Amino acid sequence: AKHLAIPGLEERHFAHWLDLFYATLRELESDPRATAEVGQRARMIADSLLTGIAMRAGGLAGARAGENLPRV
Repeated sequence: AKHLAIPGLEERHFAHWLDLFYATLRELESDPRATAEVGQRARMIADSLLTGIAMRAGGLAGARAGENLPRV
């Protein structure tokens, strides 16, 4: 609900957040498997939030809104 209330929140905002998150994760986590797992979960969360926003705005057409988000 908090993300839905932010006007103009778009894919580029989630992509930027993920890029920052991934950079921090790579800096702090020494195990590549852990980096991949945590990164995948962060991406799933961003994808879910972005998809919810897109579906609220455009119905089912927004169901794949997060498919272009960056990956770790």
